[in-house]
Amino acid sequence: MRFTRFEQIVLLAGGAAILGSMAISIATGGTDYVELVAQGLLFVVLYAAVRLGRRGGATAATLASVAYALVVISHAPDTTAAPNHIPVLVLRLITFGLVGIVGGELVTRFRYGLTKFGSGSALDDWSRVFNQEYIHTTISMAVARHERYGDPVALVILAISPQVFGTMKPVRQRGLVRAVAGVIRADVRMMDEVARLTDGRFVILMPHTDAEGGAVARDRIRDDVVAILGPHTDGVTARLLALPIDRDAITALLESISAPTDEDQEPSGAYNSSADITLNPALRSAVSAPSVSTLNTSTAASPEGSTKQ
Repeated sequence: MRFTRFEQIVLLAGGAAILGSMAISIATGGTDYVELVAQGLLFVVLYAAVRLGRRGGATAATLASVAYALVVISHAPDTTAAPNHIPVLVLRLITFGLVGIVGGELVTRFRYGLTKFGSGSALDDWSRVFNQEYIHTTISMAVARHERYGDPVALVILAISPQVFGTMKPVRQRGLVRAVAGVIRADVRMMDEVARLTDGRFVILMPHTDAEGGAVARDRIRDDVVAILGPHTDGVTARLLALPIDRDAITALLESISAPTDEDQEPSGAYNSSADITLNPALRSAVSAPSVSTLNTSTAASPEGSTKQ
């Protein structure tokens, strides 16, 4: 089953259930204006959770809670009746939160689980996000759509210096990689693709996103990754590539990650410095000209062997 089909099924089923509940309540005279608004807001939260994931669902749940509280207050001017509305208000807020936050997280997990079930080779063993082969195909498709329809596309390439991992045992490296992957997934929309290359770098593909929007996402992602690394903040870089500005650099990236070997697929807690654009001739020549969209957001000079872009 394609994930887009799953999205459609969830939205259709959830929307039908909400509309059915509203119709039955109206027919029996058991629903007032406030509850109709609540049902409508619930569908908005469901839509955001399915299409945007946990972050979008949480934002929608918060906005829906505020809107519902204002509606309840405006339709209950009698302060003596206010206590009667509190249980209903609390129940609705809990419902919004469960659908938005928990629902968004479950949908995200289901998406990656569905990919694993359909094609076990599409996921990276350490991070449990998509792997290099999958993201290569997805980026290629996004470039093709841009060339045909002009859809903007943004890419964020996040690299962590090997010094962050230091002498960690593999099990600790794996845990840190998976934690970083979790933070990145929570930071992006459901439509965005998150992958980990065989050299350890993370790539985030953001369709329908221009350079300006990509820069905002890049800064947010890097800040959140730095936050979980604690004192290990040196050498964390996040580089932005956007179409059409960085067409050559994206082409070079695709060439550098095409046809991974079996040796490349071996999981690693740190990326391979040979993939650094400062050492890779294809990438170095493609990005030799300065670009506004590819500014480095590292707050410290990257150590030797890092992927400072």
